[in-house]
Amino acid sequence: MKPTCMIIAVLFLMACQLITADYPRASDLENVAANRKAYD
Repeated sequence: MKPTCMIIAVLFLMACQLITADYPRASDLENVAANRKAYD
């Protein structure tokens, strides 16, 4: 892998950890997506 790819991968994983820390329940995001589909 290229060094830039490694950096992007690390940043992506860090961002995912921050997101999961802020939103422990993934079901909440699923509910939001379901509500958006319902409104559309």
